Order: sequence, then C-alpha cells, then structure tokens
Amino acid sequence: MDKATLAVKELKNGGVFINAEGGIVFAYVKDEDGGRKVLETVKGKAKIILLKGEYTSEQLKSLEKTLVKEIAKSGLLNPLWSGISPGYTWNKVILRFGRVNINILKAVEEIVKKLDMPLNAVVVKEQLKPIPISRESYIRPLMGGIKIRDEDHGKCTLGFIAERNGVRGFVTAGHCVSKGSSVYQPTDLSGCSSCRVGTVVVKSDPNTTRDSDSAWDQN
Repeated sequence: MDKATLAVKELKNGGVFINAEGGIVFAYVKDEDGGRKVLETVKGKAKIILLKGEYTSEQLKSLEKTLVKEIAKSGLLNPLWSGISPGYTWNKVILRFGRVNINILKAVEEIVKKLDMPLNAVVVKEQLKPIPISRESYIRPLMGGIKIRDEDHGKCTLGFIAERNGVRGFVTAGHCVSKGSSVYQPTDLSGCSSCRVGTVVVKSDPNTTRDSDSAWDQN
C-alpha cells in the first residue's frame, strides 16, 4: 500500500480497498466533503474511485463491538457464531455463522432492531469457524513439519510427501525411526485406526552412510 493510499485510510472514511491488478484505490465516503478530503490528500498520486458509503470506518467498528456483546448473550446465535468484522469493501459489518437459516436471520434481525441499528448495516454470511491447529493436531492430508510417532523411537517430524517407485509415502529423519516399525500421526491413539500412516521401509545406516540421516515411510 503506497503513501497516498495510507493517507486516505487515515481520513477515517468508510473503508479503503485496492484493485491491485488495475492499480486502483476505492474509498467509501459519506458526502462531498469526505470526497473532497480524499482527493486533496491523494493529489493525483493514485487512481481513486469514490463510492457512496453510509458509514465511516469508526461507525463500523462501533457497530461491531455492540453486536459482539449482544450475540454473546444469545443461546441460539453464540454457539454458531464464527466471526464478525467491519467489511470495508462492503461498507457494512460482516457477521458470520457456521450455518445460516431462517431462524438465525430472524434472531439477528431482532438484535439489530433492539440495538436500533439500520438493517442494511449488517451482512450475514455462512462461514465455518476456523479450527486452531498445531503440529501435534490430527492433520489430513499429511504435510511436512507435523508431528509423527514411531512405535519404537517416539515422536519425530514428518519431512515431506514424496513418491518412490510409484508408491506414495513420506521422508523423515532416520535417527527417529526403526526399519519395519509403524508410524502414526499424531500418535498411536487407542481406537484411532486412521492414525497409523505408514511403515518404515528404507532407513539410512549411519555406520556406513554418514552423509545421510533419512528414512522412507510407505503409506
């Protein structure tokens, strides 16, 4: 984002977004005075398209905070709520739920009316709640950097996914696995049949191959 665009953003208008391919900055403004301030700030240093907006960025942030408090109290909405944010490309508040149906929409409408907010200030979208993961989470498909466990040596790190002689598998460090042992991700959990992800087929011998510490695990 160039200096001209940053300057426009600091005017606290109704939102700024960029079309990178066209090199165009879009800015929402409420009135002619707001538009004039944007144009004076840019002074021809960027391509600007002014859009008529109903709300300033500060108003959107205020609406967001107010909605958060009310949704947290709702037995229907709170469990399904997956996020909320000022939608600067829409000049509205974006409210997200894991699923959207008529009951959700009615409950949101009741809250908006209760708070004396304009209905057109809020957009409801269906979007699942992000699930935090770590290298020790159950992760599929397999990928480099995640935790695996060899039944003999314990925990290790998966190196990268690859194919050997047309067979899919993965490479890991040789010092943390035994040839012929089973490998699990993230660990050998009881009752988790899909946690077993491979068998160590090839392992470098550190006594004869000092320039390699690797193993091939076949799925």
